[in-house]
Amino acid sequence: MVVKQVKYKNNQVYHSVAQGKTIGLAEKLYSVKDVFESYFDIHTGLPHKLIRDVKEGNYKKHEEAHFDRTKNTVYSMRLDTVVQVPPDILDMVSLLYFIRSVNYDKIKTGDIIKTVTYFDDEIFPFEIRYKGKEDVRTKFGKIKCHRFDPVVQPGRMFESEDDMQIWLTDDQNVIPVKVRFDLVVGSLRMELDEYYNLKYPMEFK
Repeated sequence: MVVKQVKYKNNQVYHSVAQGKTIGLAEKLYSVKDVFESYFDIHTGLPHKLIRDVKEGNYKKHEEAHFDRTKNTVYSMRLDTVVQVPPDILDMVSLLYFIRSVNYDKIKTGDIIKTVTYFDDEIFPFEIRYKGKEDVRTKFGKIKCHRFDPVVQPGRMFESEDDMQIWLTDDQNVIPVKVRFDLVVGSLRMELDEYYNLKYPMEFK
């Protein structure tokens, strides 16, 4: 996951690209190469444009959508349609940055953060459960983290709504340290492998 500040339609925005791919034996059994992009406002965190390019086994899909924040609409390039959306709608990448902006002084274990996302050319209410603080072991040392359990949609990838967990550092950086998916077939785990250009020093226990 990489984020840069760029210009989009004469506005300064953040352009974040999140990439996920299988390696080793998993690549041979079921190849996955997913790319998610979001251009979102540096002040509000709301997206102006999303790109989703998915290749999972024999399944392929390319999605591109443009948000009109004045009219509260989304134009789908793939479907060539315009739909009305809630004013605070997010995409899946800007959603992660939204979680980072939560007021952690006020949030309590068990709280549910309710959002709305545009995903797969559809509007999805998306709830995220805050599970509290946990220590996570990493290659750099033990890090105190906030844990979130997004409520995912059972179906092609997930068996139940509780099959995803995200850990973000409990410091001023609030960066992702670990993500875990329990899939219909097997599981997937992502762990922090490298970090640089952080505004604040990382804190270890």
